[in-house]
Amino acid sequence: MPVLKPLSGDGEAPQQRKQPSRKGKKAWRKNVDVTDVQDGLDELNKQIITGSSR
Repeated sequence: MPVLKPLSGDGEAPQQRKQPSRKGKKAWRKNVDVTDVQDGLDELNKQIITGSSR
């Protein structure tokens, strides 16, 4: 039986990319920060419900 030599390198998996791809619609929705848009829409809905003018 031959002696097995260890592979070169530290044996760990390569590091993943820091920023995921934003090509598809699902990935775009998951990776984009929309808190400012949500806050604006919430404020607009409150104004519509209370009946206050701009």
